[in-house]
Amino acid sequence: RTTPMPSPDGAAAAASSALPAGASRPGLAVRLATFAERFRTPPATRLSVVILLTLFLLTKSAPPTKSHLALVPGHTVPRVWNLVTSSWVESTFAGVTVAVGLLVILGRVVEPGMGGREMGRFLVFVSFFVGVAGFLVSLVRYYAGRNENALYDSYSGFQGIVAALLVVVRRDNPDAPVNVKGLRWMRREQLNAVHLVATFAVGILTGRVLSNFGFSLFGLYWSWVYLRHVQPTQGEGDHGGVGDDSPRLDLVLFFPPIVQPFLTPALNSAHAAMCGRRARRIADQYGHGSLHPGLGSQSISKAPRAGVTTDDLEEAQRRRERGAKALAERLALKREKSLTKKTSAPKNPVSEIEESTDSAV
Repeated sequence: RTTPMPSPDGAAAAASSALPAGASRPGLAVRLATFAERFRTPPATRLSVVILLTLFLLTKSAPPTKSHLALVPGHTVPRVWNLVTSSWVESTFAGVTVAVGLLVILGRVVEPGMGGREMGRFLVFVSFFVGVAGFLVSLVRYYAGRNENALYDSYSGFQGIVAALLVVVRRDNPDAPVNVKGLRWMRREQLNAVHLVATFAVGILTGRVLSNFGFSLFGLYWSWVYLRHVQPTQGEGDHGGVGDDSPRLDLVLFFPPIVQPFLTPALNSAHAAMCGRRARRIADQYGHGSLHPGLGSQSISKAPRAGVTTDDLEEAQRRRERGAKALAERLALKREKSLTKKTSAPKNPVSEIEESTDSAV
């Protein structure tokens, strides 16, 4: 018995049977749309990227503009805008590439929960006070050593904004793993420490400690101040509040556990001296649920803190439960997609051709 050769129609049928029944290959437009979806960014993040790239191209095409946009403490009095713009000026191609990449990644995580307008206020607040802190450090350096270079060196960099966005990521879900390939062994609460170590090392190697490590440290602190004491919050009752006084934002938790018992008394004393009167005023205006506690008592002592009501604790618990539920849903969806891909894998083309020729016979 001779086996008949497969007809062209049978080969075409075998090739088409490699796809699932009723499915067709996606067109080029669909594949491009899927690829573009991976890089879609929220509006405030897109605007931030445009500002970052515009200032980079401006300083490269017209170098004298850098002295107007970067922080030069000796020229800040007539050019006060450089207190804000200094955090958005990157002078090297490698620096602006890393800055844009981190901005897109972190913006896609932060902006959906914070909102575009609130994120804009947050970035402006952090940029301004990072510039103010850098200006004051330069003045201290000048008066301490009478070194005029401290007044007329230019300081700039996006590190402060990156540190601020990492604080928001840490605040939202500190125990969640970092959803980046190769870094899933880390937790979000470790990102700020890694960023500070990296910027300190870069600052030592390049000789620009203030522009790298200093801006990162200032960005971390002032973003914490905004989230803890400034950001408007919406309560479930008839009144809103100001700031987030949940235990996960205790400033002492940003330090290694070994030094937390020693730093807690100093941080609480500084908080009482600087914010005690304002905390009482906020409590009178918004209710006692908005009174901000100390900076580190909760992390060391399990006793209830003054000014934290049962509603606040329940709201914090609800937020944690919502975050855990969202994470579980994402993991389940990912497992379902992987199982779907395995079940819809194409069969062996040779076996398909043999089946088609047998049916033709």
